[in-house]
Amino acid sequence: MLHIKYLRTLVAWLLGGALLLGGQHALADGYGFKIAGVEVTDANANALDAALGSSRLTSGSIVYKATEKTLEFSDVTLSAGEENALEFTQAGEYTLVVEGEQGSISSQKMGIVLPEGVKLTIKSRTQGMFSITGTTHGVKLTKAELVINGGAVLIVAEQKLPEENPNVQDKMVWAIQGDAQPQTTLRVRAASLTLQARITNDQNQVKKKGICLADANVSLISCSIVTPKGAAVDNPHGVKNSDGQLVEETLEIEESLGLEIAGIPITRANAGDLVSTLGPDILSGEARFNTDTHELWLGDNASINGGEKPAIRLLESRTLNLALVGSCTLSSKVNAVELGSYALATVAHSSGSPVPTSTLTVTSPANAFNLVDAQLSLGANITCILNGAKHGIAGTPSSQLYIQSRTTIASSAEGAIVGVEPVLDPPVSILDPSGAIVSSLGLTDATNTPIKSKVEIGMAFGVRIAGLQITDLNASDLTAALGNSKATGNIRFANYTLYLGNNATIDGGDSPALEITNDDDVTYTIDFRGNAQLKSTTSGLLLNRQAKLITLQSSTDGMLSFTSTQGNAIELQRDAKLTLKYGSGVTATGEKYGIVGSDAEELEVAVQYLQAEGKAGAIAHVSLKLKGEMSIIEPTGARYDEAKHSVVDAEGNVVKGRVTLNKPTPAGFTIASIPVNSS
Repeated sequence: MLHIKYLRTLVAWLLGGALLLGGQHALADGYGFKIAGVEVTDANANALDAALGSSRLTSGSIVYKATEKTLEFSDVTLSAGEENALEFTQAGEYTLVVEGEQGSISSQKMGIVLPEGVKLTIKSRTQGMFSITGTTHGVKLTKAELVINGGAVLIVAEQKLPEENPNVQDKMVWAIQGDAQPQTTLRVRAASLTLQARITNDQNQVKKKGICLADANVSLISCSIVTPKGAAVDNPHGVKNSDGQLVEETLEIEESLGLEIAGIPITRANAGDLVSTLGPDILSGEARFNTDTHELWLGDNASINGGEKPAIRLLESRTLNLALVGSCTLSSKVNAVELGSYALATVAHSSGSPVPTSTLTVTSPANAFNLVDAQLSLGANITCILNGAKHGIAGTPSSQLYIQSRTTIASSAEGAIVGVEPVLDPPVSILDPSGAIVSSLGLTDATNTPIKSKVEIGMAFGVRIAGLQITDLNASDLTAALGNSKATGNIRFANYTLYLGNNATIDGGDSPALEITNDDDVTYTIDFRGNAQLKSTTSGLLLNRQAKLITLQSSTDGMLSFTSTQGNAIELQRDAKLTLKYGSGVTATGEKYGIVGSDAEELEVAVQYLQAEGKAGAIAHVSLKLKGEMSIIEPTGARYDEAKHSVVDAEGNVVKGRVTLNKPTPAGFTIASIPVNSS
């Protein structure tokens, strides 16, 4: 009997242990959630489509990656019937990735149930909306967190009651309902979320409006509430309308794209028609926003008036390319342009513009631009006029400011550029005031005091005319800048081109009439119309440091003359290149040389006529390249000697005096009263 008693005890112990182990193994098998009432376990995780069956999973495919705790839905249509569509039973962090053209899960109870300690992140990558539908709740949260990360999601709570049901007023449905606990949270990050809640009859007529979002802490990141207007987050209660009541029936949250214009969030829904979105009080003229490239395009004479809001506000970590055509204006009663943390904004001339440059005028009683750990680039081929009464540009030490544009900053109460160190890309520099210094404090004088007077920033070109440095400040009217003693006629400089009107003259005095260096690595041009003369005691033209110059003529006849009374008419130094192109003719008359280099420079001749004259040599120590039918016609027998890099006579000596080159022309043809021989 004793042995039987011990045997029974042993068997009971073994059976109990087996049951305990079996129970522990059963718990280990489950992954902590159910789909349409089917618990996901080790046994079915690799074949969820079969486990659910076609009665529940009517289309698409479901995969669970256990190591990543990630559910993947592909073109899923799931009908859970009387079960919750997706119900979590164990605490943990889970991810639901939705892919394909569309996706939907529905239940006659609740769409998604999240209990205490669960965090679910939904990443919708479908081409359309991913919809979650329940009868009493779209989503139920209990001390849990739901994150909508990107894409478009629709959450619906809809209960159908027969028309004769008298208890409709006793019923309520919620698209999303929490429990008003601190850890109960809905986060929407750069996504579009639509919530709908209603009780309807058999004819789909709304008999009672449900609650869209209640009893949860709501965080909206790079998105905003667009419907109903005036609705706002009221934590921990959810979202309330302008009357302070929880929003009923429909709530729409749109990805804001990180851009606000006059306080209006720009979304994919409203970006296509900014004229209607902003209205005439805000936008005058034409404007477009590309949601893919984040380019805000402003047409000629377009203006944005922010009123009590910034004209443009770029949120954290967002990018904006402001593309201009012609003259554009931004204004506000507060900071005109605000850039948030890690935001990146570029102001540029539109590549498709019919005009070569654009102008942006920014006006504010505070700051024209305000940067908070952000980056701003003012690009080339634009002119920025900043009228900030407090600051032109204000920033923080972590901000970055790059200026390639022609920029005028009006006098300001506290400083033109403060708090951020500007980077001026050469040849852009501070043109005025003299003595202004770029530092980590902004734009200051030698004592680190902010510059409060008017500031001019712009191009200082590698060009001097009669000793005058050509900059953006004086380029438009060089006749006035040089004065009557040095210049006559119409003379201006634009787009790296010196324009000389008919009978224009430049007298350099003891300085070269025209001196060009190539510090800015561009090719300069002289465009002369009719006759023009550049003269000096030293050099009519001096090209230095790999400078490149092309002469061309817009009119049908005329002569461009370079003269030096004591030196060289045209002097090429340090690998410079001169191209005489188009036009009727060029003369170079120097006391020493007509045209001279140091053997490494290049002279390319394609004009109709070239005459060079100098007592030491006409054309010497340059690499001469004759284009087309251009040839040396004077003196007789003269030729270009490759070894000497000079024009030599029949005996091989450098020609002193006059050398004439021209193309074949009709008999009797004259250029500026100079007879030209026909070939």
